[in-house]
Amino acid sequence: MKNRNDAILEAATRRFFRYGVKKTSIGEIAEDAGFSRQTVYNAFADKDELLRATVSYLGEQLLVSTRAALAEADTLPERINAILDHQVVQLWDLVHNNPDAADLTEGVSEVAREEIGRNLEAVVQLIAEALTSEQAEIEAMGMTPLAFAETFLGAAYGVKNNATDRNDLMVKVEQLTTIFLRALR
Repeated sequence: MKNRNDAILEAATRRFFRYGVKKTSIGEIAEDAGFSRQTVYNAFADKDELLRATVSYLGEQLLVSTRAALAEADTLPERINAILDHQVVQLWDLVHNNPDAADLTEGVSEVAREEIGRNLEAVVQLIAEALTSEQAEIEAMGMTPLAFAETFLGAAYGVKNNATDRNDLMVKVEQLTTIFLRALR
């Protein structure tokens, strides 16, 4: 059985994806979760706190799925592909299949942007850890693994944000993979 907060966060995620943050009320989230409005307010003081928790929840889900994919990846190309698939392609699909998901993935408010910033710090750390076997090559370029991870994620998000359609995204992801693989040889 799901705990109360998870049920509320899942309902908030569905509502925010479907209708956007501004058009979603706490009452609608409570109804979707099967709780009273007061129960939601007992768990989350206000909509900003619920929004922060929802963005954090989504970020944690992406981190968990990325970690799982990285655990299955044996080679550098597989690790890079796992990161790009879970942190770029899946986010792109999410936003393009649910246009109001951008409220959560790109930050409709300062609260969401702050939480996204925290999530990105965790992703950068995960990427740096995934590339520890390439530390000598990274340092030979005059970078730390953390700096390399920040550059990698910045380039990956640039690809995500500038893709005109999914085919364009996949071409750009492949090009980015090639660039980073060559840089690490």
